Amino acid sequence: RNMAASVSGNRVEFTWDAPIGDGAALYYFEAGVSPGNTIFTARLGPGFATGIVPPPRTFTVDAPNGTFYARVRASVLGVVGAPSNEVAFRTPG
Repeated sequence: RNMAASVSGNRVEFTWDAPIGDGAALYYFEAGVSPGNTIFTARLGPGFATGIVPPPRTFTVDAPNGTFYARVRASVLGVVGAPSNEVAFRTPG
């Protein structure tokens, strides 16, 4: 929920809120070059930082130049949910 992007040059920081009834231990960050398209996926959770992604939920990337679209999906007990709202961003910002 409430996915947002903040761009500084080619560095992009994404923030989002947990789904209602958060029990998500994993999130999947997805980005592409058109709405709904995915050319990059990152798994965020166990094995990344400290395990469960604590509030505030953030992810920072250095993106190539261009216009991109990003979203996150929560995963609870191995079931990946629907995507968050999608944000469009342009780099360099």
